[in-house]
Amino acid sequence: MERVKARPLGNLNKADTSATRPSDSTANVPSLPTPIAGQKRTSSGRAIADRARHETPRDLAHDRDSKRCVLTKAGEPNEMVHIYPHSMCSETAEFHFWMWLEHFWPVERVEKWREQVSSQGTEVCDNFICLSPNARAYWRKAYFALKPLEISEDKTRLDIQFFWLAANSYNPTKNLLERPALSAADCGPNSTKLFNHETDRKIESGDIISLTTDGPELRPLPSFTLLEMQWFLNRITAMSGAAELPDEDEEDQEQTAYNSGHESIEDGDEDFSE
Repeated sequence: MERVKARPLGNLNKADTSATRPSDSTANVPSLPTPIAGQKRTSSGRAIADRARHETPRDLAHDRDSKRCVLTKAGEPNEMVHIYPHSMCSETAEFHFWMWLEHFWPVERVEKWREQVSSQGTEVCDNFICLSPNARAYWRKAYFALKPLEISEDKTRLDIQFFWLAANSYNPTKNLLERPALSAADCGPNSTKLFNHETDRKIESGDIISLTTDGPELRPLPSFTLLEMQWFLNRITAMSGAAELPDEDEEDQEQTAYNSGHESIEDGDEDFSE
């Protein structure tokens, strides 16, 4: 009888590579995406960007602002507010709005504002900002204005300056040569006040507030261009007293503040560049 040579015991621990070679069906399974800078992973290893693709721009902006008012730092309930109002998107409203602006600001500046709106619409992350309910009401009534100062090179930090605006009674023929007044007080019209809920400190004219994002591509900061436009327009609205007109339905409230303020200004040479 032929003797069979025993295999060394060491060979029993070696894997049979032919038995574990991946089939063609498993070889084509895509690998998990590599997160971009600023993204985190879930416990399953998949980038949060996958979830963010299903979020609305409003949700992304709410996450960017940590679900807190950017001024008072108060948590929910709060509201995501359009910087450029959605109600201004009708063809008629936009036509008169941009035509009016071209009377008082350089065409190049107005075109920059118009391009920002027309290229992306209003339902985008950088057209939203998180405000507490009272801060939202004060902003829409032009009780204060936010002046954009500087945005970092990597687009992760935006510095804005807060100013209370002086109260004015409604004047249907306000002279545009009169520069809108900024209030030096620590409160707005009707003794309205805002507080930083983290420090209990009153928010005053001249305060500088920094807005940040950990993902400038996925969750961009509020638009510097749109905030600049809002800075000018809120001051004009306050100067004309149009913000103190009787309240209307929520749907029409934003457009009324714009239109009434625009129609109540007489022609002049001031461009409000500061």
